[in-house]
Amino acid sequence: SSSSFRHLWPGFMLRCPNSCSRFIAHSQWKQTVKAITSSSGPTSVMVCGGMNVGKSSFGRHLVNSLLNIHDRVVFIETDVGQTELSAPAMMSLHCLDKPLIGPPF
Repeated sequence: SSSSFRHLWPGFMLRCPNSCSRFIAHSQWKQTVKAITSSSGPTSVMVCGGMNVGKSSFGRHLVNSLLNIHDRVVFIETDVGQTELSAPAMMSLHCLDKPLIGPPF
């Protein structure tokens, strides 16, 4: 039912059927990734926004999408309060060659 969907921010929806959470990439995410991947040459992207708007989820989606067309993606982690790949309170740089699957660090 439509009541099982919760809009978290433009381009991101959370669906919670039967007490199980599942993320659904909105078409706006796909459009953004397409714009990023269609640019020629190296590209830098900074994902920013307020609390609980889906920055980490979009960042994972973007990294995984980029790994479909590149051998490696460099990920600079600066959110010291909610890290994805390193210990809390640390800024870090990661050269990723495998998709981001599973829970954060």
